[in-house]
Amino acid sequence: MNRLLFFISALFVVGALVSAPSHGWAQADDSLDDELDAPIGGPPPSKERTNPPAGDDFLDDELEGGGGSGKPAAAPAAAAAKVTEEASEESPAAQDRIKAVPRKAVLKMGRLELGAFATFSVNDAFWQHYAASGSVIYYPHDAFGIGLGVDYMYAHARQSNLDVVRQTLTSVPATFEKPRLFAHLDFYWVPIYGKISLFNTQIVHFDFYATAGVGFATSFGSAQPPAVNGGIGQRFFVSDWLALRFEVRSHLFVDTADVEGFERSDVQNYVMAMAGVSFYLPPSFEYTYR
Repeated sequence: MNRLLFFISALFVVGALVSAPSHGWAQADDSLDDELDAPIGGPPPSKERTNPPAGDDFLDDELEGGGGSGKPAAAPAAAAAKVTEEASEESPAAQDRIKAVPRKAVLKMGRLELGAFATFSVNDAFWQHYAASGSVIYYPHDAFGIGLGVDYMYAHARQSNLDVVRQTLTSVPATFEKPRLFAHLDFYWVPIYGKISLFNTQIVHFDFYATAGVGFATSFGSAQPPAVNGGIGQRFFVSDWLALRFEVRSHLFVDTADVEGFERSDVQNYVMAMAGVSFYLPPSFEYTYR
């Protein structure tokens, strides 16, 4: 009899333990179903519908740009109108703002550029040519210019290589006239404008340009062969009316020389390095806003 009672009690305890977890899993399944039925990212659906809080009207007004009936949207609208007014180009506040890309320091459109240079040759192994150069450039556009240039060669220094060649008898004596003047009409293109930091204390503005032109070479005699030229250069702006200018220009022309009674023609190439300054007229300019 005692064994029977013990067996019945054990069955009762086992049944209680088995029924308790199944009830808990049932509750978990119900909550899981609610979460699956709910929208993604939102809370589980509530069985009782409640009224939205008063703050929802204000949120709707914010999302719709103040089109609702909420009164708090008036403050953002007033702030936006104030920002729009300050952002206009004619407003002093807009001009005083720090710009990520500053405007050009110097404008050349409608101005004249007067240049003066010290020039010397860099490609002649037998003679060192020295010249004084000048140019006048007009800019119908800030990136394009047209100008006149003159290079007067006042000295021709003899190099030691010429004596070496003559002493080894590897050259034939020739009679020729060294050019004394290059005059040319040039076109300028300014594709690059930039700035650099000088010793972390000052910003220096510069531009890079290319040039090409036509003209003639002369030794102040009867021969004045036509010549073409091309070069590249760079300016570093010191102020609104002054710039440092560096340029390398190549002059090419056909020269005729007398070699032992025979005339021979050859293409001569004078590559000249130039360093100088440029002055701009008028000395000042104004920015215009469109």
